[in-house]
Amino acid sequence: MSSLPSRLSFAKNIFFYFFGIIFITIAFIGSFLFSIHRYFIGLYLSNKYGHPVEFVEGVDAVFCFDDEKTPYLNQMCHVFKGKANLEQIRRRVNKFWLAPHRPDGQWKHKKLRQELKFELGYYFWIFKHDFRPEDHVIEYDGSHIKTKDEYHQFIEQLGSNLTAEKRIIWQFVVIHLANGLPGVSTEPHFVFCCNMHHGLCDGISMIRLNMQLFDEDNFDPKLYQKRLLRSSFVDHLLHWSNVAIFGFYRFCQHLAVKPKLVSLGTGLTSSRVVSISDPIPFEKVKKIKLKTATTTNDVLTSCVLGAFRKHLLSENRPISEMVKLNIPINLNDLKNDVRLENKVSFLSLLLDVDVASPIDCLMRTKSGMDKLKQAPEMYIVHYIVKSIINTIPKYLTLPFVKRFFTTAVVSNAPTSFSGTLFGNEHQHTVPLGTPNSVSGCGIIIGMLSDNDTVTYAVKADTGVMKNQETLNRFVGFIVEHLDNLYRDTATVKS
Repeated sequence: MSSLPSRLSFAKNIFFYFFGIIFITIAFIGSFLFSIHRYFIGLYLSNKYGHPVEFVEGVDAVFCFDDEKTPYLNQMCHVFKGKANLEQIRRRVNKFWLAPHRPDGQWKHKKLRQELKFELGYYFWIFKHDFRPEDHVIEYDGSHIKTKDEYHQFIEQLGSNLTAEKRIIWQFVVIHLANGLPGVSTEPHFVFCCNMHHGLCDGISMIRLNMQLFDEDNFDPKLYQKRLLRSSFVDHLLHWSNVAIFGFYRFCQHLAVKPKLVSLGTGLTSSRVVSISDPIPFEKVKKIKLKTATTTNDVLTSCVLGAFRKHLLSENRPISEMVKLNIPINLNDLKNDVRLENKVSFLSLLLDVDVASPIDCLMRTKSGMDKLKQAPEMYIVHYIVKSIINTIPKYLTLPFVKRFFTTAVVSNAPTSFSGTLFGNEHQHTVPLGTPNSVSGCGIIIGMLSDNDTVTYAVKADTGVMKNQETLNRFVGFIVEHLDNLYRDTATVKS
C-alpha cells in the first residue's frame, strides 16, 4: 500500500499536468484569435504610418515589457589604451552595421534602421526614414571623471539616451579619458560603449556584432557551442520526447509554484547604481576548476551566491530562505552570420543562501547547474513565449511574465575579445544588463570571462542595493568569496 506522502505527490503531479493543459489550451486558442485581431491592428497602423509595420515577435518582445521610459538595455563597454577618432569609428559602424545588403538587395541588419514603438497594446517596428548615423555614434569628454564610482555611474547614465522620446534604440558612445582610467592608469584611454535595446538581439549576437568592429574579427565559435549536439534519429526522438513530457511538467511547476525567497529590499525605485570589479586573473578560476571538477560557470555563480549570504548578514537580514537566479540559456547556432534576434531561453536556479563553506557552496551550485544543463523545459519556455508574447496584448500577458519573478539575473559570457581598434590596444570588456521592474528582478550580474581575466559587472536598483557604497561592498564580497574558494581548494587533491 502506498504511503500518504507518495499519494499526495502523485496528486500534486496530476494537478500540475491538468493546470498546464488548461493553461496551454487557453493560451493557444487565445493566441490564434488574437493573431487575427493583431492582423487588423497591423492594417490600421500601416495606414497610419504610411508603410507596413513589423510586430516584435516572441522572445524579442519579452525585453520590451519593462514599464518604464528607460528601455531594457544591454550594454557592452570596451576599454582601449590611447585616443579615439570619432569619424573613423562612425565610418566603420556604417561599413559593418548599416551599409551591408543581402543578395536580394534588402538591408542585412534591418532592425538597426527601424524604430520601436508601442501602440494599441502591441510593440512593433517601423522603418526610420530620417536615419542619421551621427545620432548613433556620439562622444563625451570624460576628463571630469576622477574616481571609479564616477566612471561607473557615468556608464549607467548613458542608457538615458535611448528613450522612446528620442526614438533611438541603439547607440555607440565614445568616452575620452585623457587623464587615464580611474584607479588603473594615468595614460590616456577611451571607452567604446555599445548600448542596445535588448529587444533587438541577445547578448551572444551583440558580442558577435561588436567583434566585427575590431581591426580583426576574432570570433571563436567554440566558445558558444550548442547545448545539445545529437546526431542519430533515436537521439533526437528521445530528446524531444523528454522535452514534450518532462519539460511541459517542469514548465507548469514554474507557473504554479512561487517559492519563498530572501528579501533583498523594499521594492524597486527606477534609480540604479553600477559597480564593476577590477579584472581578476583567470588563472585562479582555472585552478579551482581543476581541483573540484567544476566549470567556469559553476565557480563564478557560486561566488555570487556566497556574496548574497555575506550581503544579507551585513544588512541584518535573514538567510534561512532561498535565492532564485535567472540563468539565460543560449540557443544560438554556430554561424558566422549574425541574426538580430533573441535566441535564448530562461531557466531558474533555486539555491539555499545559508551555506558558509566556499567549497560546499560551489558543490551545491554545481549540482544545480548540472540539472539545468539537462533541463528540458528550456525549449518549452522558448517556444511558448515565442508563440504568445506580443501576439496577445501586453496588458493580458503581464500576469504571465510576472510569474517568472527572480532574485537576480546571472549571466556568464565567455568571449575572445582581443586585438585593437584602429591600432589602440584592447584592455578589457564590461557587460551590463538592466534591472527589470516587470519581473521584479532588481539586480543584474554580468560575468565576462576570457583566457586571461574575469570581470564582474553589477547593475542594481537602489531598492535592492540602497546606494553606491552598498553595491561596491557586494561586488567586494564576490571577489572575497573567490579568493576564499581559491585558498580552500589549494589543499584539495586533484
